[in-house]
Amino acid sequence: MKLIPNMEEYLQQHDLVYEVPPNEWSCGIPLANGEIGVLIWGDGNPLKITLDKYDVWELRTAKPTDPRYNYKHLKTIVDRTKSKGLKRLPEESREVFLDNERFRKRPEEPYPTRIPLPRVELHFTEPIEDFSARLSIYDAIAHGSLNSCKGKVMWKCFVHSKKNLIVIILQYDGEIRLKELKVGLDHLSDKTRTTLKRWGYPDPLYGKSGDYHWLKQEFPAENSAGGAYFVVWRRFTESDLKEVIYISVLTFNDFKTPLNAAYEMTDDAISIGIDQLIESHKEFWAEFWRKSFINIPDSRLENLFYVELYKIACCSMGRYPCPLQGLWSQDGILPPWSGDYHLDMNVQATYWPIYTSNHLELGKPLYEHFWKLLPKFKQACREFFGFDGVWTRCEVSFDGTPIYGWFVVNFWPGNSAWLAHMYWLHWLYSRDKDFLKKRTYPIMRACMRTYMNLLEIWSDGRYHLPLSHSPEWLDGDPWDTEAWGSDTTCDLAFIRWLAMSLIESAEILGIEDPDLPKWHEILKKLTDYPQDESGLQVYREQPLTHSHRHYSHLMAIYPLGILNIEDSEEERELIYRSIYTWVLRGTGEWAGWSFPSAALIAARAGLGNMAWHMLQMYFYFIKSNTFHVNGDYRHFGVTTHTYEVMTLEGGFCTAAAILEMLLQSWGNRIRVFPAIPEFWSDAYFHRLRAEGAFLVTSKLKKGKVKFIFIESEKGGTCRVLNPFDDEQVLFKDLKTNEEKVLKGKIIEFNTIPGGKYLLL
Repeated sequence: MKLIPNMEEYLQQHDLVYEVPPNEWSCGIPLANGEIGVLIWGDGNPLKITLDKYDVWELRTAKPTDPRYNYKHLKTIVDRTKSKGLKRLPEESREVFLDNERFRKRPEEPYPTRIPLPRVELHFTEPIEDFSARLSIYDAIAHGSLNSCKGKVMWKCFVHSKKNLIVIILQYDGEIRLKELKVGLDHLSDKTRTTLKRWGYPDPLYGKSGDYHWLKQEFPAENSAGGAYFVVWRRFTESDLKEVIYISVLTFNDFKTPLNAAYEMTDDAISIGIDQLIESHKEFWAEFWRKSFINIPDSRLENLFYVELYKIACCSMGRYPCPLQGLWSQDGILPPWSGDYHLDMNVQATYWPIYTSNHLELGKPLYEHFWKLLPKFKQACREFFGFDGVWTRCEVSFDGTPIYGWFVVNFWPGNSAWLAHMYWLHWLYSRDKDFLKKRTYPIMRACMRTYMNLLEIWSDGRYHLPLSHSPEWLDGDPWDTEAWGSDTTCDLAFIRWLAMSLIESAEILGIEDPDLPKWHEILKKLTDYPQDESGLQVYREQPLTHSHRHYSHLMAIYPLGILNIEDSEEERELIYRSIYTWVLRGTGEWAGWSFPSAALIAARAGLGNMAWHMLQMYFYFIKSNTFHVNGDYRHFGVTTHTYEVMTLEGGFCTAAAILEMLLQSWGNRIRVFPAIPEFWSDAYFHRLRAEGAFLVTSKLKKGKVKFIFIESEKGGTCRVLNPFDDEQVLFKDLKTNEEKVLKGKIIEFNTIPGGKYLLL
């Protein structure tokens, strides 16, 4: 049986290699530790390092005060306008729901957004003539060479995996030296500088204490984001040919006295020595890469997979979940879309790869952070909908404060339900019953309460959803009445999934929930998905008529999986019609992330060739460092959008799609290599995670599955879709040495916690 290779050696082929300088911020070298991040860029004249930190936010906002700002009034306006056959919502509604126009009209008002941090610049005594660099993803260390006519600088940089400490090591060869280390906010754009001044941000304070220099940026008193941030740095000379720069970025959320904590952290680092500091940094990454492995016959996709896995670890190994740009916000400006948490896809797609890749630990910041925000989401539901439940807008800030910027999708009731689905995924893949009881069940139950309050029984005796929105459908024109409809397919899918999952959870936990009879009734009487000859509709009587970047109407297929190709021929045909209609309506309105999303959905439907093709298209939308930009910026002509706004979820979605091609486990069945393209004859994966807390290893050779090795963490029945040519499969229990022959299209056997089993 093939084992995992030496990962340090194997991953070298997937390092990011820079033979020319990354002169654009968006092409820089990314490093982070889940708390702070840096992006290294420039040609060395100077070498630029853009800093970032998750908890540096402007959190003030002007909350809507119009008493008509609620769901009841919105429904009244939409119903009245549609009943008159009008296509545009009236001016009255625009005065009430000014979300996406408010900032243009009153730009002096603060609104929730991440705040740009200082840039570090390294200026040398001689002009740099040649730049080269490499990012080792195995240990998250960047290193390179800066050459001049009077010698060279060999540099190394890492963000310590356990400390908010950036370390830069400079080794000199020749006369060249570091002339100046600049840390400041001079790089801010004029617009950003003016905006922050208008919002009450003072100029940063600079100070010095012994060998330490520091910058303090205070926040206006009304901002509750922690009071201030500190950047503290020290140059430590080890010899005439070597010096080490230590930079710490802290807030009051980290320590009661951030400045003193930075001094102490750096002193400790210096006292243990740079070699031991590097070794302690490497511990996390060595353990991280031991957890799983894939090998596929597509070097570009395999490279992208490992780099994306590196980036999600960088962005989610700390206390806070990953927002739109992770820990690499754009240099010198207020970030696009506030750098916030988008809950109509971006947050969810960011975390999809952690499950099958066997990195459940990376989900903890997501679950714990949003769990703490649940009281705010309950309050938001009461204020906007007028009843008890849970609801969050699409756009939220670090502390759950709403961002009033996107009129249509912000009012979608499914934002919180989709967030709840991430908790459900953790249960499916971990079988952690305590997590199911304390986290998953309560949040799903509260989301179901929201939908229960929205549903109505119509004259046909069925439950219907009277008004909702399918994410990003006609969102570019929010006053178009066709952005709204009844019985949105995505919401009906969420309602079905919530009811089924809550019923299943109550049985597992032995809970006699008073809402159980209602959940059963809703499942029995809920109206069917709106559909026609083209497949699933967006909402009742609204087919997909044009290119649509979001797959919101296909969510029953993926990620919810309650429509699947194995249940019936009728369901299979509906899935195929729906996917082909979506794709063949064209990609003109798609964004970069739409392509790996399509790959995921195609893979779930067993369409391996389509999944591979969509992932190849995704390469049009990435920079040299793999950063995903939403538009077709190099003009390949695959979409009408050409903007270069970076968000990370597209790459993470790509990693999830690659995993979906290799292993699927929905519906209590494990499937190996279920959606690979027909020209992949050899592939291998090691310890990928399946639902049921099974770790699966399998090898494909010359188009045939050679073996399946399964480790059971929690025990229980394991079911594997038989991939072998022969219906007879040799089963081996590697702990008891029992051997027997199992037959059938589905191989089923009992497991114990810690058990290991081999199928041949």
